[in-house]
Amino acid sequence: GIIAMTDEICANDCVSEPTWKELRAGWSDAELCELVLLVGVYRMVAGFLNTMGVELDPNTPGWPD
Repeated sequence: GIIAMTDEICANDCVSEPTWKELRAGWSDAELCELVLLVGVYRMVAGFLNTMGVELDPNTPGWPD
């Protein structure tokens, strides 16, 4: 559902029909629009932070190995 949608937007800037079909079974059009916008905002912020070279605070835990 939502993870597949997010992965597809990040990889292809688009959501496939099978994923839309799955999402529409449990979410309204307004909710789906909000989810797509949320993914877009997160991508924009991540791009900005990466471009500006913003680094994590030294004590911020990273992903587990």
